[in-house]
Order: sequence, then C-alpha cells, then structure tokens
Amino acid sequence: MSREMNKMVSKLIKYDLMIVFIFALILSILIDLKVALIFALGIVIALLNTIASGLILEYSLKNDKKTILILSYIIRILIIIIIALPFLNNLIQLITYLIGYILHFAVIIFYWIKTGKGSD
Repeated sequence: MSREMNKMVSKLIKYDLMIVFIFALILSILIDLKVALIFALGIVIALLNTIASGLILEYSLKNDKKTILILSYIIRILIIIIIALPFLNNLIQLITYLIGYILHFAVIIFYWIKTGKGSD
C-alpha cells in the first residue's frame, strides 16, 4: 500500500473510532449495548470495505487486471449483505447497522474536507 494510502487509512481509523465511541456510548445508554455493538460493526465493515477497495484498486491498476476489480465489487457487496442478514428480523438492529455503515462515508467526506484532498 502506498504511503499516502497508509496515512489516509490511519486517519480514517482514528475518526471512525471517535465516532464509534461517541455513538456507541449514546446508543448503549438510550437503547442497549447490543445495538451499540451492531452500530460499531457497521462502521468496522465499512472501514474494512474501504481498505479492501483501495488495496484491490491499487493492485488491479498496477497489474492491469480489471476483472479482479469487478469481481471484488460483487464479493464485497455480498459479504456486506450476508453480515446484515441476521438483523433482518429486527428493524432497529438493521437500521443501526446501516447507519453505522453509512456514517463511515461521512467520516470519509470529513477527511477529504479537512485535508483538502479529493478528486482533483
């Protein structure tokens, strides 16, 4: 992984952990600990997905293997759905997982704004 990618990932981990601690504390007080852990799972899965996406993109561009890129998208989406399956019977848990997952993208946007980097 490139040095810039390592720096970005470490910052994203830091910001995600701050969000997890704040929201997990609030959720565990207002609802319960299980919902807070499901929220944290959503953010962790989104972070791992972002890291995997970066690694696979970097590898496929360096080695000119675009089929790996397409296949990885399908596999990563399936993994996200499979992890969400146990929460389908409980709407609160499913929404909490999705909010955690989506909130990671807010962290990415915050990082881009803070660093002034994006797609130039």
